[in-house]
Amino acid sequence: VNGGYKYLTEQGLDYFLDYKKFKEKFGENGLEILFDETNLWLEESHRLFRSYTIFYFIELFKEKSNKL
Repeated sequence: VNGGYKYLTEQGLDYFLDYKKFKEKFGENGLEILFDETNLWLEESHRLFRSYTIFYFIELFKEKSNKL
């Protein structure tokens, strides 16, 4: 990976760039975490208009993965 997302690879976070790696790391639970988060955007519409960063999702997955 080159360019703006290279730092994710260097930090071992490239599972956000590659679905195969994402699925290896989180399995089906990862998709459930994403679904639950985006479902909140529909239930609480103010969330839909926020600016989300990759760091938001990194923290979300840390938090949710620890609870699984």
